[in-house]
Amino acid sequence: MQGGKQRVYVDFEPNSEWVKGKEVDTIELHVQGFRKDQLRVQINSLNTLLVTGERQLEDKISWSRFSREFKLTREYCLNSIRAKLRNGILHIIVPRKLEARRPGDEWVWWMKDACWRLQFVSRRRVLQVSVAVLAAAAIGIGTYLASKYLFNHGRDDGNGSTMPGPAQYIAAVANK
Repeated sequence: MQGGKQRVYVDFEPNSEWVKGKEVDTIELHVQGFRKDQLRVQINSLNTLLVTGERQLEDKISWSRFSREFKLTREYCLNSIRAKLRNGILHIIVPRKLEARRPGDEWVWWMKDACWRLQFVSRRRVLQVSVAVLAAAAIGIGTYLASKYLFNHGRDDGNGSTMPGPAQYIAAVANK
């Protein structure tokens, strides 16, 4: 309520078009006069895309509003939906999940579950990141094991005698 008066709503049904693509579908809603902050795009647990909008009309008394629902199937990657408003048209981009291209492409199934799209992340980049993560893990584990061994155990000098490790040396110096 504003100033004790109730809002007067004018409901309308925006024209829409569902444009099917190879890897993404685009839903176009004609919402002339709306700003980005007056629109809301949501997805619920039932895989329903809900698009709503509300704005005050020029007469400053009435408000224009709409609500549209689109049922999405499991073929879509719901975590990667994005929207942009351009020239009075709300473009909602709904990417499809990846499917394996040929037998032996097991990594594609892993990417499908993560909703990765090849147009956004190249195979080469995925490989580079994977190698970097594995290298960092190997270095971290190696450093941990080496420090655990060197700091908690003596080292063998190869002649049958045991040389003190850094922890024993620090303890010996501290006791002097």
